[in-house]
Amino acid sequence: MLILGLTGSMGCGKSSVARLLAERGVRVLDSDLFARMALAPASPGFDQVVERFGARVLDGTGALDRAGLGVALQEDPHGWQALEAIVHPEVRRLQAEALRRLDLENSSAVVVLDEPLLFETGGEFLCDWVVVVACAERQMERLQQRGGMALTVQQAAMARQMTEGEKCRRADLVIDNRGSWEELVLQVESTCGWIGCVAGRVGESVWPKKWSNDSPPGNKSGSRGLAPRQVQDSVLVGFGAKP
Repeated sequence: MLILGLTGSMGCGKSSVARLLAERGVRVLDSDLFARMALAPASPGFDQVVERFGARVLDGTGALDRAGLGVALQEDPHGWQALEAIVHPEVRRLQAEALRRLDLENSSAVVVLDEPLLFETGGEFLCDWVVVVACAERQMERLQQRGGMALTVQQAAMARQMTEGEKCRRADLVIDNRGSWEELVLQVESTCGWIGCVAGRVGESVWPKKWSNDSPPGNKSGSRGLAPRQVQDSVLVGFGAKP
């Protein structure tokens, strides 16, 4: 089984790309879903968050109030670090469980890890290759249209992320989402073709070896299974990265 990491900065359109890939038969694991599971009521992560931030992060039903958590994160200088220390290990555990099930179903499958903080958590080394969705010019516009999380909280989260240019530099493939929807669809279709072409070029897959207890999630030693693909210099420069 081969693992493709899909990532990008907030508001880049990564979720749209993940949906398009799924519609074309690619298995996609949504890390945001696992993060919600990690903080579900009565879960160990939920209890740790309430203990760390207090009852103000709960709504009237006793579930996690994400707006309240956002306020707590703004007021606590170490809040993001504490939250990530709770959530990220549990997300990795849930991902590993899902991958084991998929491997039993089809050991030759290609599985996409849709993960916003792939590089920041060392998750790139748990993938055979990485695709980055980029669209710096339209990022803030999309975040403002999205609603939900307060813009100030979104900006604080963005500040903790790697720059888009650096993500592009470290990617095996970049999807440029600065254009139209039709252009994005064409790029996703090309990406599906690329996946088919490179699948046979991966030597030893990262699964299951680098996901084992002997190689903890986020281990940054070694390299991914596929030698990084050369992205066109013009694309890299366009997103602020040095080729």
